[in-house]
Amino acid sequence: MRFNIICLSLILVCGSAVSGLATADDLGNFTATKTCRAVKNIKSGSNPGKIKVTNGKTYPAISLNKPGGAFVKLRVAGAKPAERWVSLDCGTLEGGGNTDNTSRDNLLVLSWQPAFCDIHEHDGKAECDSQTTDRFDATHFTLHGLWPQPKGNYYCKGVSNQDKNNDKDSKDWHLLPSPPGLGSGTLSELDKAMPGTASDLHRHEWIKHGTCFGAANADSYFRIALALQNQVNASQMQKFMETNIDKKVSVSDISHAFEQTFGPGSSSALLVDCKPDADSNRNLVVEVQIKLKGELTEATSLGSILDKTSSGSSKCTNAIIDPVGYQ
Repeated sequence: MRFNIICLSLILVCGSAVSGLATADDLGNFTATKTCRAVKNIKSGSNPGKIKVTNGKTYPAISLNKPGGAFVKLRVAGAKPAERWVSLDCGTLEGGGNTDNTSRDNLLVLSWQPAFCDIHEHDGKAECDSQTTDRFDATHFTLHGLWPQPKGNYYCKGVSNQDKNNDKDSKDWHLLPSPPGLGSGTLSELDKAMPGTASDLHRHEWIKHGTCFGAANADSYFRIALALQNQVNASQMQKFMETNIDKKVSVSDISHAFEQTFGPGSSSALLVDCKPDADSNRNLVVEVQIKLKGELTEATSLGSILDKTSSGSSKCTNAIIDPVGYQ
């Protein structure tokens, strides 16, 4: 009888303990951006086995130490106990791949690379010094970024103060962590579509904007941006830009070309940005920004999520579509 009571007590205790455990996908995944201690107890700092999370490795995330807390509980394979606390500053926390969590108010920002390079001629950017007339970015829009709105929605999940400081100066972008989960195939596509990868633009864009988008990881975020960019580069607006290189154009010309592909009124979602080049005293078309409203996936049709609720605006007048080469 005593034996049975003990066994029954153990079953009740164990059952209670098991039922109280959080599941490994409560928060999603945590990708370490540096090597950090993974402790059993936050307050005491005890760390049986001297366990550490490894830079670049992804771990199942269970819970925060409190709402808005500074520590995340991870499941670390091979550790005893397996559940360990790590500072959020040690990596990037991402929810599951459910697109219901992604930003639905975004700005797609595309550059005209020759103009960008002319304006930044004296900044020593590798992607500009290596530009050629037969390279993709000589005749196509390049990816600047996909920015969750409203403006000021920056540096979200898992971004440390150190990363924020390094992000302030583009010369320090190489110190930023590699975007978590970014596949080699996607990075290869970015090298072509976003020449600024040569200056670590992709690291900057992920830290400042991608962490606020809500995608499962950086690979998903950039693949969505690339898919949208591809649609713009398959449009009449790209053809108009290429056909009119080294000519003066108006915003209405560019807007008309945009509407030829995406339909009447679609240019309400389009902003055309021009800037003066001090060296050549020319006004250049530098960038287009496209306002988007709705769920974004790789399969999303750009025309279906254009935000036409407000008129596009621009200060461009008689701007030149810049050819490759410093002027």
